[in-house]
Amino acid sequence: MLRKAILKFTLDMSAEAMVDADTEVAVVFDGDERRIVTPSEADRERESRKKLRTEVVSPKGKLLTLTAEEAIDVGLAESMPEKWPITRS
Repeated sequence: MLRKAILKFTLDMSAEAMVDADTEVAVVFDGDERRIVTPSEADRERESRKKLRTEVVSPKGKLLTLTAEEAIDVGLAESMPEKWPITRS
């Protein structure tokens, strides 16, 4: 249940940042795990764990745009289709 809630928050926040330039998005890199959070949450996590890496991927005033590779890197996608673009028969 918690995993579903986190996934929904991640997708909602990411989708909002794609259409609202006032929505800021950051990523927390924790080993192999990546989490989408607000920049203030990223700051709090980094303060509590000094070696934690964080990155703002969508600063205020800019819409979130990611390539497929970037989406995988920040944890929004798990893989890319082998054939691109995907066409329907």
